[in-house]
Amino acid sequence: MKEFHRYRNVPGPTPLPIIGNIHSFIKESRKLPMSQIISKVFGTFCEQYKKEGMFKLFFGSTLIVYVFKPQFVN
Repeated sequence: MKEFHRYRNVPGPTPLPIIGNIHSFIKESRKLPMSQIISKVFGTFCEQYKKEGMFKLFFGSTLIVYVFKPQFVN
C-alpha cells in the first residue's frame, strides 16, 4: 500500500477493481500477437502522456511505472 501512495501523482489510466488496467490489453487481444498488443497499448499511453514523460498501470494489484523521457531516469 505504501508503494501506491508514493506514486499517487504519476498520471495514468484509471484502473478497474481487481484487474487494474488489464482490460486495455484485452481489447486488442483478438486482433494482434501479444508482442504487438503490448507495443500498441504502451505506444498509445506514451502518446497520451507524452507531456508528463511517464505513466502508471496496474496489472491486477501490481503497480508499474513506465518512464519514457530520459530526464526522469536516474
